[in-house]
Amino acid sequence: MHTFLMTDIEGSTRLWVTKPELMRIALRKHDRILSETIIRHKGEVFKTAGDAFYAVFASPLNALLASCDIHLSLKKEEWGDIGEIKVRVGIHSGDVYQRKDDYAGPAMNRALGVQSTAHGQQTILTDVVRSQVSSLLPKGMELLDLGVHQLKDLQAPERIWQMSHPDLPNQFPPLKSLSSFSNNLPLQASNFVGRESEIEDLKKALKESALLTLTGMGGTGKTRISLQVGAEMMEFYQDGVWFVEFASLTDPELVHQAVAKALNIPESVDASLAQLTIDRLKMKKCLLIFDNCEHLLASIAKLASVILRNCPDIHILASSREALGISGERVYRLPSLELPVPLRGGYNETNCPSVQTLASYPGVQLFVERATAVNQDFTLSEDNRLPILQLCLRLDGIPLALELAAARVRAMPVDEITRRLDQRFRILTGGSRTALPRQQTLRALFDWSYDLLEENQKLLFKRLTVFSSGWTLEAAEAICADKENLDSWEILDLLIALVDKSLVIYQEKSGTGRYRMTESLKEYAQEKFAQSGGDVPLQRRHADYFHSLLHELKERFYGPEESKSLSVLDLEHDNLARVMDLGLFDEESLEKALSISAELLLYWRVRGYYTEGRLRLKGLLELKSEDSQARAAALNTACALAYLQGDYEEALFYGEEGLA
Repeated sequence: MHTFLMTDIEGSTRLWVTKPELMRIALRKHDRILSETIIRHKGEVFKTAGDAFYAVFASPLNALLASCDIHLSLKKEEWGDIGEIKVRVGIHSGDVYQRKDDYAGPAMNRALGVQSTAHGQQTILTDVVRSQVSSLLPKGMELLDLGVHQLKDLQAPERIWQMSHPDLPNQFPPLKSLSSFSNNLPLQASNFVGRESEIEDLKKALKESALLTLTGMGGTGKTRISLQVGAEMMEFYQDGVWFVEFASLTDPELVHQAVAKALNIPESVDASLAQLTIDRLKMKKCLLIFDNCEHLLASIAKLASVILRNCPDIHILASSREALGISGERVYRLPSLELPVPLRGGYNETNCPSVQTLASYPGVQLFVERATAVNQDFTLSEDNRLPILQLCLRLDGIPLALELAAARVRAMPVDEITRRLDQRFRILTGGSRTALPRQQTLRALFDWSYDLLEENQKLLFKRLTVFSSGWTLEAAEAICADKENLDSWEILDLLIALVDKSLVIYQEKSGTGRYRMTESLKEYAQEKFAQSGGDVPLQRRHADYFHSLLHELKERFYGPEESKSLSVLDLEHDNLARVMDLGLFDEESLEKALSISAELLLYWRVRGYYTEGRLRLKGLLELKSEDSQARAAALNTACALAYLQGDYEEALFYGEEGLA
């Protein structure tokens, strides 16, 4: 385990602009003091970037003592007209891998994230460092608990501590962590790897353009880099960074609702959602991240255009497989992760780059890090450097493809993975080994991963496409099991196997364990499901389960469990919507869909989803169905929603039919 100490100078950009000559002199003194102090405390400076110092220590206590002496030495120094130079310090311990004279890995990235939240003359450290040094502190030094903070790497929140010393300032403003800014950015299950130059390009482009669209094929990591850019630019947007996810939407008329929901804008009878959104954003300075736009391109483009015309301080970062195509848009195509340039004759033991050189390429970094996550003994070495390079090149540096391949390291050596993958690609590309079309490559990897599944794993993988926006274990057991092929007791083990193979993602959300698929994998699984002829009984079980769940939750709306019930419905609303969508195509599902739409009245009212409710009901009620209690209740709900939005003519129409 290594301990990293990261520093930079507070306000250095302003000083370079206003006092460049004095800053050059001050920086030389700063560099001398930091270098001497770090070496004196048995640390090593392994990188400098501008005024930033990156140092590594074998002892966490030495790193902490070095940070204290850095502040004391800088405080005693005479700085003249430029004013006191104030350094901010972050310290974190963890495992990394070394490449030549540099380090890479989650621990170093987290140390940088910690440091970026500090203020000048402040040293902050993570809980893992605190646990190692708390009993060894010299007299007068204390560690102050600053609480739990969300850092810019978007991983699990971190408890942060501040070093306190009697000869140094101890009162500072709140940390500049994501917890201090308005945002709804979702946590990420894995560390962000590479993309440093792309992130800098995107940050610069966002400062110059109000609309930046990030394009690229599925699997290149458009969503992940969009979130990272949003996190790193948080302090530039005083009214927040807001993530709007469109992947689960199928109706273009609900685009406004998705944006309003992300911004916590309630519906009103006095104005449309579009107007309410414009009114809210007109005087704000925000970044909106529009994710997965390609299937609703026209509606999202129209909304983005209206927002940008009327809201001068709003910026939009969109991710889509194609550009929105509106005035003022700047398009940035996200490339695959960088790798060594392919050679015409291929790489061999003689011309393969060294371990240190390979470790400097983000594509290799990602594969090695994800492989290490599933096999702690895995490492990039002289023995496997060639097959790792060959594998990464076969996969064209596509992040999703690399992650799927890395999951196989748990079960087989990397040279065997490369050999099998190479055979598959040679077939799919007609024997060519020099130019692999990206989409073919990704599909080949999906095919390969799918072919490695056992038959019952394949069956569950296809059946899981019945869900929208994720599912619980209980739902999978109730819906995906049947009496002929899959027993409910098998589902957990099969799900774990799919998670291990990176085909399903597990995460905790609102205190509930949930599973989901990436959009690219879900599309692939849906194709496999369609090829097998679909499964009407599966859709029936899906409708029955969520109708029963809704009925159970509705019974608990009034009372102490109201909040919990609403939270569950927030998570399962897309699954309920899927039942209603199926009602548009499956006549036998219509009664169930009508019943669900009727029972959602209270939820739609509480959450302000009037427009969505009316649209779904309109589609269902236009279908021919027998007069029934379910249809009467649905008509009553449609009447109520229209009435609440002031549309009395439509309310009267539905009310009279329902009464009859």
